[in-house]
Amino acid sequence: MALGDLDGDGDLDAWVTNAEANLVWINDGTGQFKDSGQKLGDSNSRSIALGDLDGDGDLDAWVTNRAFEPGQDPANHVWMNDGSGVFSRTDQSLGASESSGVALGDFDRDGDLDAWVAERSGPNRVWINSGRGTFSETILLPEGGTNTSVQVADLDGDGDLDAVVGNYFGPNWVWFHD
Repeated sequence: MALGDLDGDGDLDAWVTNAEANLVWINDGTGQFKDSGQKLGDSNSRSIALGDLDGDGDLDAWVTNRAFEPGQDPANHVWMNDGSGVFSRTDQSLGASESSGVALGDFDRDGDLDAWVAERSGPNRVWINSGRGTFSETILLPEGGTNTSVQVADLDGDGDLDAVVGNYFGPNWVWFHD
């Protein structure tokens, strides 16, 4: 799940990933949450990262998925916020594998948020944002095990984002950006 001000009223709301539809819960300002009524996606969603992906000032969502049941969509999806906490899925299918974690950051230093996706099997992927919320896969990183999660930060103090990737089996990995 992820917390963020999804409806623009100054308090933290919640996006909860699920094995079926994802749910958005809206905070009334007192810590009480109400189901927004949105049923977002029909896949086995594994993780979510919130950020302004299209540059309009509100929080959008990148959701990773894994297909376990026939008919489930294994692709990752970007969901755009209309500013009031109502989301619509873009037509992008971003990878079709076993994605398990996602972190957003400006990897190419152009002022918008890109996405690092940890894959349960196969190489991690970095997706570069056009600045309008459309993404192209530009970097495939070598397999590092059964990746479960990723976090990004400037670990070596050189001004760019590095990554720590957690693994279910085997060692965790630190990736330094050049």
